[in-house]
Amino acid sequence: EGVAKGKTVGNVLTWEYVLVIEMDGEPFSVTLDDWMYLVDADNMINRTKMYKYGLPVGELTLYIGKR
Repeated sequence: EGVAKGKTVGNVLTWEYVLVIEMDGEPFSVTLDDWMYLVDADNMINRTKMYKYGLPVGELTLYIGKR
């Protein structure tokens, strides 16, 4: 249903989208700014910053590896 705006440059994929979650029975939306870095063919690092009303409210860093 939603739309994500993104682009790739070299080994980096970046995209921005709105995530709607339920909080206290009400919809709550935050904007996510994802940066995914392909380290090599088997490993990726994902860095996400979350915003509400343009203000930073959280950050998340993930390591994703292929087994």
